[in-house]
Amino acid sequence: MIAIVTESLSCMNVADCAATGVSLAPMDCVADGVRAHDRIIVAEETIPAGQGYSVPPTEDEYRTRFTALLSEFDGILCITASRKFSDSNRHALHAAAPLGGRVEVVESESVAGGLFLLALRARHLATLGHTLTEIRDELETYKRTLRVSFSAASAATLANAKKLTYTPVSRPILSRRPVFRIKDGGISVASFASGAYRLAEELLTVFDPAPGESPRPPRHVVVHYADRTDTVEYLARLVRERYPDAILYERPITLSLQFNLGYDIVGLIGD
Repeated sequence: MIAIVTESLSCMNVADCAATGVSLAPMDCVADGVRAHDRIIVAEETIPAGQGYSVPPTEDEYRTRFTALLSEFDGILCITASRKFSDSNRHALHAAAPLGGRVEVVESESVAGGLFLLALRARHLATLGHTLTEIRDELETYKRTLRVSFSAASAATLANAKKLTYTPVSRPILSRRPVFRIKDGGISVASFASGAYRLAEELLTVFDPAPGESPRPPRHVVVHYADRTDTVEYLARLVRERYPDAILYERPITLSLQFNLGYDIVGLIGD
């Protein structure tokens, strides 16, 4: 049997983990001097407006989790966030090194729903009886199919953390929100949009074929949000209308995503 480990950054809830047999590695968040485990953002609580930071699972934490799981499982597939986003991948690789090849670590080159979809794919392959190495190799291919776009209230958080690989030269007016894309593990500003409906439509263009490409409708789509706004409702409706055969997951983000990407996130990830 193969265990699957990923981070709370995947925004998987308790039911998701139970259904897929996924173990979440601990990620902590620090806000107002208080350190606590990462958590799903819910509308009823007051959330710091981007004032805080996250701490990825340490090498020791990964080693402890791997060692415990290897007493029950034949091997472990660990899926981490992009190296350009977090040190989690490096920590997991160091923890796995002395464990005799029984742990394979895959860098998702993504965040949030990217980890979620990779975990779903890994569980499906494990259920079919694929070996640990076969699953790792398949995920390396599968992650190239993921398409990610999201928006936050501004680009300030990512820009200040020097996590943007590209920002348009022109300065946006205040009423327009940046639309980000994640490609090859890096985050760039692709465009700007104003208004709830225009923003949703701009986010969905991540599934448009490039010039010369054939259309490739997504099979799975994760819609993420910090708050259930009109943009989120419209975005989910557009996904259902345009891609009726896709399996749609709607998941709130965790606090770590807000601290790292910016306030008031809405986005989608699909394969």
